[in-house]
Amino acid sequence: MLSFKDLAISNQKNTRYFFIPAGTNIFVKMPVRRTLPPLLFSFTLGIVLAGINTLFQNITLLFAAASLLLVITVLLVKYGRNSILVPLLLFLLLGFISLRVSAPKIGGQKFLARLYDRQDVVWTGEVASYPEFKRYGARFTVSVQNAQAGKLKYPITGLVQINVRKLTKQWYPGMKIVASFVLKDFRNFRTPGVFDYKHYMQRKGYIGKSYVASDKLFIPLKPGTGSWRKIISKIRAHSFDFLMKNVNRPANSIFAALLLGMKKAIPDYVREAFNLVGVSHLLAISGLHLGLLGGILYFLFSYIFSSWEWALLKFGKNRLVLLCTVPFVIFYAEVTGLSLPTKRAMLMVLIALLALLIRRIRDFWQVLSIAAMLILVDQPDALFQPSFQLSFSALIAIVFLTPRLKSITKLEDHEISSRFFRMLFNAFWVSLSACIGVAPLLAYHFRIVSLLGAIANLVIIPLVGFVALPCGLLSMAASFADPGLASAIIWPGTKALKLTLAIILKLSHLKLGVIYFPDFSASFVFLSYALIFSLFHNFSLNKKAVACGVIITTGLLLAHLGNKETDSQPTNTLTMSILDVGHGCCILGRFPTGQRMLIEGGNYS
Repeated sequence: MLSFKDLAISNQKNTRYFFIPAGTNIFVKMPVRRTLPPLLFSFTLGIVLAGINTLFQNITLLFAAASLLLVITVLLVKYGRNSILVPLLLFLLLGFISLRVSAPKIGGQKFLARLYDRQDVVWTGEVASYPEFKRYGARFTVSVQNAQAGKLKYPITGLVQINVRKLTKQWYPGMKIVASFVLKDFRNFRTPGVFDYKHYMQRKGYIGKSYVASDKLFIPLKPGTGSWRKIISKIRAHSFDFLMKNVNRPANSIFAALLLGMKKAIPDYVREAFNLVGVSHLLAISGLHLGLLGGILYFLFSYIFSSWEWALLKFGKNRLVLLCTVPFVIFYAEVTGLSLPTKRAMLMVLIALLALLIRRIRDFWQVLSIAAMLILVDQPDALFQPSFQLSFSALIAIVFLTPRLKSITKLEDHEISSRFFRMLFNAFWVSLSACIGVAPLLAYHFRIVSLLGAIANLVIIPLVGFVALPCGLLSMAASFADPGLASAIIWPGTKALKLTLAIILKLSHLKLGVIYFPDFSASFVFLSYALIFSLFHNFSLNKKAVACGVIITTGLLLAHLGNKETDSQPTNTLTMSILDVGHGCCILGRFPTGQRMLIEGGNYS
């Protein structure tokens, strides 16, 4: 039987070895500096290959899996347990299979066409998410299990996005319900080459959406498992209602995003301003929020337990405080909806706290790898979501680039006499590193990169992180006991948030440093990161020049191969392109002579 004593990590000549009992017949000695990062890379590569392979039939998956198993077997027979390729190939196979196995299954797809836009369909299922409140109404997800239209029953399974104008009941995951609503199919914009929203939702397991005026036709059949989910649902609804009543617009919607993860209530012009300035990351619950909450709780419990002599002698102050802090961090992460950035931040905080509890050495790359592995094992499709990519790339860039950017100035911390300027310089390098790290992904996913983010963060993060967030968290807790006291606590945070919004709106109107990008291949993202790595890694000058030259040449070659004729060049063909903006469309005609004509296409009605 495998025990914890069988697993050990030892340091010999700055090299780490991972030991597993010889009876397991997998591998005994793996001479790598860190065990988890290469395994995570192999697991991630397997998911990527499975994502590319989705266009092919299942027979391809079986053939690839069988081939990998054959290679692993050959390596085990030929090289024994000392081969480093065995665990790497094994994790590659696990990643390849995990995406296909975890893919949501939609049942009864052949019947869906009969059920769209019908008013006589009764659906049975269960609530799959907490409601996310918007400026008007709310949105939540229902997992349907079957449908009945008249006397006919259909074995439909999948997720439905429910948009409710007026919410009158408490809904939380696990509640069994029966409901009557009109199912609508997802619709794409008809502009060629735009994001395939319908396919994206189908990959997540959604079969459609519905808009209802009220939830009166949603009848609970059985309460959900676990009363704690009902409590969380009440906390979310109460906190959102408190913010809407006690904070003026649009600061209340920003508070809802900062404290509860509800971004649907934010006006479009505010969201656009955050994007133009490059500070939209503040609207996502991340390490800043959980770290601040953990810090507040740490000092609070330290003060409470400072006079409890028996507990201090038995457990120790740090262990006791950390054990009390962990449940609150998990609970708050659940209250915010547990999005991918929140999940990543929560896992990293918990792993770091666990390392403190067991007094093990903390290693950033190991902690980051564990957090990423746990997320991908639970949700392999998260690898292809921008929130996952941006969250981890920002962290990696901060750790990798910050010391290298500081070394460029050749200005050490001890050479700066003022503590304020020392903190300011360090904050700037951290902010600049994060901006560089996420720039290629922002350009690829959103076609826009702001150069103002590194400077704007120096002013905005202190206002949000040290004033607005603490006031918001404390007021949210106090609102359950004394709403009047909670209103007084949140007042300074509201002022700080209004000042923050005024700065962001002013900077967004200037539109300085905003770069828009055309559609480009994912290969340029990898080339961009390769270029960043080559420039800032500790290579010699000659190696840097060679690496950068190869990368730039490859990029130019790919750009030339993918380059198409510009619109202004005369061609021998007439092309017609549909431009769709949602409420209407038009047709752009390009004639062989180079002339163009814009034709109104009408709206959907």
